[in-house]
Amino acid sequence: MNQPSCASVPSAGDSPATPGHAPGTTDCVVDGKLAEIVGHIDRHICDPDLGATSLQAAFHLSRPTLYRMFQPLGGVSQHIRRRRVLVAHQHLRQDPDCSITWLLYEAGFTSERQFQRAFRAAFGLSPVEWRERCRKASQQRWRNRRRPLSIAALPDSAERQLSAMAIATH
Repeated sequence: MNQPSCASVPSAGDSPATPGHAPGTTDCVVDGKLAEIVGHIDRHICDPDLGATSLQAAFHLSRPTLYRMFQPLGGVSQHIRRRRVLVAHQHLRQDPDCSITWLLYEAGFTSERQFQRAFRAAFGLSPVEWRERCRKASQQRWRNRRRPLSIAALPDSAERQLSAMAIATH
């Protein structure tokens, strides 16, 4: 099976930080640091140990500072959970035959229940339901690519060659 690509998480621009800060203010420094942390999260999203504690250690931040920085994004844990669910959602679209259990651990979740709830909350359907939709869409794309051959679909030159072959064999 293909592994979920931790590096292919959609850009953090999908969840804007705190817009509208004037250049040169302390808030812009915080926003720059937030962008750096969000990039780190996207690069390490498949790590089940990724969380507030690991981010504090990696960026030398206090817990209150980290939480304050992520407040506009709904909080540290919420942001990480949303990104993990998005990775799983995209992977199921690309590979609808992958195992849900395998995927939830590869996306950094530590329990199936946690994954199921987060996925349903984000997309309004379970991972199994989403996988089935993706399978059907994949099968439909395959059917649309495979067109039955017919004489009408052949170019004129090919049709003349077939006619000539039929006459020659009689």
